Amino acid sequence: MYADIPDDLFSDILKKYGKAEGTKNEIIPRIPENLYYLFLRDIYEIAKDRFVGLICKRKTFYIHDIPITGYNAFGIIDRGTNLLQVRPVTGCNLNCIYCSVDEGPYSQSRRVDYVVAKDLIVDEFKRIARIKKHPVEAHIDGQGEPLLYPDIVDLISELQDVRNVKVISMQSNGLLLNDKLIEELASADLNRINISLNSFKNDIASFMAGVENYSVGRILEVIDKILNSGIKVLLAPLILPGVNDSEIPSFIKFAREKLLPSEFPVLGIQKYVPHRFGRKVRTRIQRFYEFYNMLREYEKIYGFKPLVLNKSHFGIVYDRTLPRKFRKGERISAKIVLLGRMVNERIAVARDSLIQVINCRADIGDRVSLRIRSTSHGIYVAECI
Repeated sequence: MYADIPDDLFSDILKKYGKAEGTKNEIIPRIPENLYYLFLRDIYEIAKDRFVGLICKRKTFYIHDIPITGYNAFGIIDRGTNLLQVRPVTGCNLNCIYCSVDEGPYSQSRRVDYVVAKDLIVDEFKRIARIKKHPVEAHIDGQGEPLLYPDIVDLISELQDVRNVKVISMQSNGLLLNDKLIEELASADLNRINISLNSFKNDIASFMAGVENYSVGRILEVIDKILNSGIKVLLAPLILPGVNDSEIPSFIKFAREKLLPSEFPVLGIQKYVPHRFGRKVRTRIQRFYEFYNMLREYEKIYGFKPLVLNKSHFGIVYDRTLPRKFRKGERISAKIVLLGRMVNERIAVARDSLIQVINCRADIGDRVSLRIRSTSHGIYVAECI
């Protein structure tokens, strides 16, 4: 993200860190590593109303001093298993026609983005992982592309150092990967990347990704380099009936020839599920039993298993979870701390937890009375009363 900071304010910050000169048009000077995040926070406090994301051109909040559990778009999500979802950033470099959260530069509904401070993520992850009885998987995903996060390598490295972490996995469309980054991810001990390649044909892949000139060849080269680095790959195509469903045999062949052997499943075929606030595709919507029956038929025909995946294939089990902070229907008072991602959405804080507030026009800093509507998976949704 970037911000236009007045010269005098920028110079004052530089002096605090031993830099006497500098203008807003200069590259930010090198700051000692032990002061780097303090420097970022100072910059944020000066420019927090000016930050814009480089990819999606949306107002962007740098999250460093509020809780990071309770909300779906960023932070850490604990769904009651030994897998913790880590969401360090929002925004995406693609505009997939099926996107469940209407992400990307062409989004019509997402108004703001978020970048979460690495230290805040690691500290909170340690706190939650400590209560788990089983070895933990850190799964880096999000409403967008995780590789947009500037500290992704350091984040993986520090999560890998958490005492009971067994696996670190990450979702990605793969387009931002290059030789240097793959090498750094491997050095940080990333265990698996789930690559969302939806077609082996450039025209179909471009159509589904919502971009021009999508290069399947480049993604296949990237997959080879990932595998050569020692990181495992799970190919995760999303199937749209009438668009790319005829390519399922090709996905199976590729997985068998390129991705095996692996201690993880190597092919995770996904069902298209239209979401209320996501993008809709004009296609036949399969029912879940139809989708799973189709996959079982392919398992029989090609002798390739598993295609029907479940938690056990990844070693995911139910585990201790964070205690619920609120009850459904409960009335509470909370403080608005952020704009939400959509129009008339806000994010509030109460009891050291985030709350998504819908149908709300309050300003940041206001106190509001809320009724809790949902507490599923420790993600809290409320409305103003």
